[in-house]
Amino acid sequence: KQKVHFVPSVPGTMGKRKEAFMRQACLLLILAWNSRADLRSRRIPLKENLLFCLVGLLWTVAADRAVAAAVVGMVVGAGLFGLSLLTREAIGSGDALLLLVTGSFLGGCWNALLLLAAWTVAGIWSGLLLVFHKAGKQSRIPFAPFLLLAYMGMLLFQ
Repeated sequence: KQKVHFVPSVPGTMGKRKEAFMRQACLLLILAWNSRADLRSRRIPLKENLLFCLVGLLWTVAADRAVAAAVVGMVVGAGLFGLSLLTREAIGSGDALLLLVTGSFLGGCWNALLLLAAWTVAGIWSGLLLVFHKAGKQSRIPFAPFLLLAYMGMLLFQ
């Protein structure tokens, strides 16, 4: 019989498929946790998400992926933060922070696609709420759950 030795892996040493799966699972958990917080309190926790953003960047470095791609991904969140300031928080700054986190994990193109998919799903949901008179034009809805749904869709259709 052949002995099997368990050797714990770090992101830089595990296979690419395994590393991608771990990164996806981690981001899925982050989005689920933030969705719960957003639904309960309409707030995205600042300190924890700054830590998650740092984890995403460190993971990118440890996995020998392009750091520039992660930074470009974070630019999507920074742009949304600028939009948040211009619209006086019509788009929440917490949502922009969450896009900084997803950008550090996904990179630029995937993060932009995530944002567009989440806006689409949120728009459809908002339209349904308006049609069925469950919300008014000035109503606010939490955005993190739509990021979670969009990310799950991206994973399913990948």
